[in-house]
Amino acid sequence: MTSVDIPADYPLFAEAKDKVVAITGGATGIGAATVSRLHSLGAYVSFLDVDRKNAEAMIQELSGGNNPVRFYPGSVSVWADQVRFFEGVVAQHGRVDIVLANAGIMSAGEPLLADTLDDEGHLKEPSLAVLDVTLQGVILTSKLAIHTFRKQKSPGSLVITGSAASYVDGAGLPLYNAAKHGVLGLMRSLRDDLAAEPTDIRINLVAPSFVETPFTAHALDIWRQNNLPINQPSDITKALLFLALNREYHGRTIYVAAGIFSEIEGPIEATRATWLGKQNDEWYKQRRDKARLAKEE
Repeated sequence: MTSVDIPADYPLFAEAKDKVVAITGGATGIGAATVSRLHSLGAYVSFLDVDRKNAEAMIQELSGGNNPVRFYPGSVSVWADQVRFFEGVVAQHGRVDIVLANAGIMSAGEPLLADTLDDEGHLKEPSLAVLDVTLQGVILTSKLAIHTFRKQKSPGSLVITGSAASYVDGAGLPLYNAAKHGVLGLMRSLRDDLAAEPTDIRINLVAPSFVETPFTAHALDIWRQNNLPINQPSDITKALLFLALNREYHGRTIYVAAGIFSEIEGPIEATRATWLGKQNDEWYKQRRDKARLAKEE
């Protein structure tokens, strides 16, 4: 891993002023902390969320100044809601500079391994709501972000909120782990294609370990009792802003644990021949290079 220093007063953050930012899942937790910080930096922030109560309270709190925060009610799992969101931001500001695909949910006690039966004794179909929001929602956000940046013909930055679960397994949460592995795969599969486009579109990912939010309140005592690393939402906000604004970062991940930041995609790529095997690494590079040439032809 490569350590990254991201202080709260990082000079780069001043570049957020006057940026137009669209963020999903902005009403609570990481999203709320990020909306508030961006607003304080002078950005024009709009967010999409299903939580009207907390969203409207935030709007009241951040209503002052020349950059009032705007709330769009809706679900990231619904295409029409996301289209309305993006079209609304563009209509209001004329462009979008930064998109933060942050919305996600975790279902405690996921039903995948539970043999839940219906009234007739048949196995019930498991709920896939976690995938609908945490993976499908990010895919839809990414699609609209890239389309918007292309249409504007201007640079754009897309940052996805992944998780430590994007890289390591977590017991008892198979669907959440699948979703967070999925968003990492999405970022990795898009980075080369976006780098080859004439429009400067960057994509990156933040992978937080445990974050103290209402989202994780049910497990907080266990983490404290076992002296495990705990992040605050403001820690993840710093990583999101760093990747959103730092033009040197594309196709990278900032891993966050106990407020300590590490870039891990670079080291993973550098050691591929070790963990994949030299011959397999050569074959991988050949397939990747041929795919790139085919796209250019």
